[in-house]
Amino acid sequence: MNNFERTYLGSTEIEKTMGFHWYQDQHNYLKDMSAHFNVKLEVTCGIVAALSPLISWQENINIAYHFLKFKGKLPSNVKTSCFKINLKKALKIYRTKKVFPTLSGFKVTQFYANLLNPFDENSVTIDTFMIACYYDILDRKETGKHAGEKGIEFLKSEIRALAIKYDLLPLQFQAIVWLAYHRIVKSMGSYSRQLTLKIF
Repeated sequence: MNNFERTYLGSTEIEKTMGFHWYQDQHNYLKDMSAHFNVKLEVTCGIVAALSPLISWQENINIAYHFLKFKGKLPSNVKTSCFKINLKKALKIYRTKKVFPTLSGFKVTQFYANLLNPFDENSVTIDTFMIACYYDILDRKETGKHAGEKGIEFLKSEIRALAIKYDLLPLQFQAIVWLAYHRIVKSMGSYSRQLTLKIF
């Protein structure tokens, strides 16, 4: 039994329900946002995915909302910890109305696919947190060792196999594990490796 499965089995009923519906709920939210600002859903999902690395989901959608509202320009009172290069990518997607080739990277392209199609049976979002969960490491230098194409594809295959076992879509299984692992680590009050070793 690997750590993905252990985390899934340790998830709460609320996490299972939230994870099961997470991508569909966010898809619907972004669909409404797109309609409100008269922007194609593909573009909105592309902007959200481009902004996403290492920021919270709440900040992600807040920045995307203001990005669309002010036509690619964030007002000075809207603060963000988003990387400048990702803001530039989001702006290019907004201006060109084309997601690719601007959007790139294993995590963000899969995240885009999952947001755009919450019933996708193949794409799986693997971020540094999912890598940390599987290998029980939270140091970014260490998780980065497993973030190459081969490492990501291995983790995706693990999730796909477990999703079949528990009768879920891969993206649903991934969302449940992400929520559960985030709760476990947060409850310890630290993201140190020494504390995460106590999880399993």
